[in-house]
Amino acid sequence: MLVVSMAAVARQRALCVETGCWPAAWILGCPKCASTSVWLLLHDSLGFCGAELAGLLEGEAEWHEKETHFWSGRGVVNTSMVPVIGELFTELYPVRKVGDSCASFVEGTPDNLRTIDAATLLKKSAPPSVSGLFRFVVVLREPIARDLSWYNHVRRASRKLLREHECNVSVSYEEYARCHAEKFEATFPRSQEKGLWGGVYKLQLDLWTRWFDRSQILVFDFASLVVYNTTTYIRTLASFLGVDDDHIIPATIPHRNVVGAGDNQQRTIDCETRDLLEGIFAPWNEQLYALLDQDHRAKRAWVGEPPFRPFDPMPCHHHY
Repeated sequence: MLVVSMAAVARQRALCVETGCWPAAWILGCPKCASTSVWLLLHDSLGFCGAELAGLLEGEAEWHEKETHFWSGRGVVNTSMVPVIGELFTELYPVRKVGDSCASFVEGTPDNLRTIDAATLLKKSAPPSVSGLFRFVVVLREPIARDLSWYNHVRRASRKLLREHECNVSVSYEEYARCHAEKFEATFPRSQEKGLWGGVYKLQLDLWTRWFDRSQILVFDFASLVVYNTTTYIRTLASFLGVDDDHIIPATIPHRNVVGAGDNQQRTIDCETRDLLEGIFAPWNEQLYALLDQDHRAKRAWVGEPPFRPFDPMPCHHHY
């Protein structure tokens, strides 16, 4: 039987209201940046629980327990509903679940990070007494690798998801990427939620730190969490989310939604395409590194957040 952290239970109960609970933990993103692995770690090993969908949202979420998509524009949320959003959302996380088998609630929609109105709506909808207690987890992956993974994900996804894409995913990744590169503009449009804007993380973090204190947001680099320093990063994550220091913490992270050996997926890209995309992402990556470094120097980041490791270059192959 899973033993839950009583410290996490106490933190969660402070976020419960008459209609239900606000999740203490939020996995903001980004898509294809290990959000499912982090969610499974919290759910399977640390006793965190997801949503119970009912009422207006029943059948609306694509990933149900993990991802409500409540704040990412696919559910019932819009600015005119701010007075009732909190009531609708907290009904998905009933008070009765918190306790022996459920340490805390976690919302894990990775689109939230890049959804322009999500942070604004959440801040305006949650009572001030609870919004300052939220803990947000952000995992950032090298943008080209993330985009290739997203391309593979979409190719094996539903027709609905395929229709949402402005560039054809039935072609090679190189053709798909060139299409997005042509549409990319170095501005801050609403289309930030589409295409290559999904890898412009500095602007996405700005959306959230405009409304929530930086110390509420734990930022990890994907490679350190998944490859290089997994055990240490898991312990850091548990501490950030208020899990007891003496709680049994797993040493590994679950791996889901990865490309299998038998899958018909593209694993590498040509160097010409890599260089094209690197030319787009490199300036934004440098802005991200500078921002995170400044956050640490100014002590705006949570005290236990590790320094952000710059992204490894995306491998590529040459055509001869």
